[in-house]
Amino acid sequence: MLDSLDIINIDYYEVDLINVKNGDCRNYYIANIIGTFECVNYDNSEVELWPNGKIEQIDSLAFIDTSKMELPPIFRLSSFLPLVIINDAIKQAFERERVTGFKFYKPEDFYL
Repeated sequence: MLDSLDIINIDYYEVDLINVKNGDCRNYYIANIIGTFECVNYDNSEVELWPNGKIEQIDSLAFIDTSKMELPPIFRLSSFLPLVIINDAIKQAFERERVTGFKFYKPEDFYL
């Protein structure tokens, strides 16, 4: 599905899941998103930082204007690697294909 969107910064690794009740589940992949970018507007966000400057806690999140940045359609936030940022085309593709296991947030609605 993502291949049709010309996303080139993802590596896929085939994995076999083992279900102890029903046997093996094949045709699963781990996706490694390549690339991190920093786009947090710290002045307009409410975040707690670790001593190394990485984000520890998020109460509200705001991004800088990224319109002049050449960002890929999917990337990780460099100051908080668990957070994956996607563009609207990817979001729509996931919704259209009814991909489960993901929760989409607008930056201003995200907290952790």
